[in-house]
Amino acid sequence: MDYLLIPEGAAHIPVPYRSTEPYDGGDFMTYPLRKGWTESQLEGADDYGGRSPAEIDAFFQNCLFFGFLTEVFKIGGFELNQDDFVDHEHGVVTTQSLPALFVAWKKKWSEVSVPLGCQCPTFRDHPDDPRGPPEQYKCPAPICWRIFKRGVFSEEHQAIKPILATVHRITGQYGYGDGISAKPRVLAASSTVQSPMSPEILVSIVMLGHAIREAVHDIYNIHPTLRANNWAGLFSCG
Repeated sequence: MDYLLIPEGAAHIPVPYRSTEPYDGGDFMTYPLRKGWTESQLEGADDYGGRSPAEIDAFFQNCLFFGFLTEVFKIGGFELNQDDFVDHEHGVVTTQSLPALFVAWKKKWSEVSVPLGCQCPTFRDHPDDPRGPPEQYKCPAPICWRIFKRGVFSEEHQAIKPILATVHRITGQYGYGDGISAKPRVLAASSTVQSPMSPEILVSIVMLGHAIREAVHDIYNIHPTLRANNWAGLFSCG
C-alpha cells in the first residue's frame, strides 16, 4: 500500500491489479449475487464454484478493495474513479491519493453551524456572552445535538458500519481480521482457513480496511470506548 510511510531505502510491496472490469457501482452487500456467487461459494464450496485462481483474485479485489473503497466514500459524499487507484503502466494498485481524500472528507465536518436559539449546554445565546452574537463564532461542540449528522449514530456512520463488518468477517476467517477490528485479538489456528486470494491482494484489503476504519472513527468523532468489537455481518445473497 503505497500511501504508507516506510523507512528510507525500503520499497512498497506491489499489489497486482487483477480486476477485469470496473466495480459496477451497485449495492456492496449484494455484489456477489450480481456476479453469480452464492454464500456457500464465498466460503469455498465446490472449490469456489470451480473458478480459477485468476477469477477468484479478480472477484475479491473488485469487491473487497475497489467496491469497499468506492462505496464507503460514496456514503461520505465522494464519487471515486477506480482508474485513479490503478497504475496501468505497471499493472499495480496505487493508494497514493488516499490520505488527501481522508483530509477532504474530514474537512466537510470542520465547521459546525450554530442554529439560533440552540439550547445545547455548550452554547450560550444571551447578551452577556463574551463571545458576542452566535453568528460571529463557531460552536465548540464536536456534535450538534440538533443536527446530529456527525457521530456514532449518524446516518453515514450507520451505513458504513455494516460494510466494514462484512470485510472484517471475510478477512477474519483467513486470520487477518485484526486490520479492521476495534481490538487486537488472537485467532486460533483452527479458526482460520486458507485464503483463496493471492497474499498481496488479501493484505491490501486488510490494510485498506484498517485505514478506512481509523479515518471513519476520526471523522465521525467516535470515542475509543464506543468502538465496540462486534463486527458481525454477512453478504446478502438471497
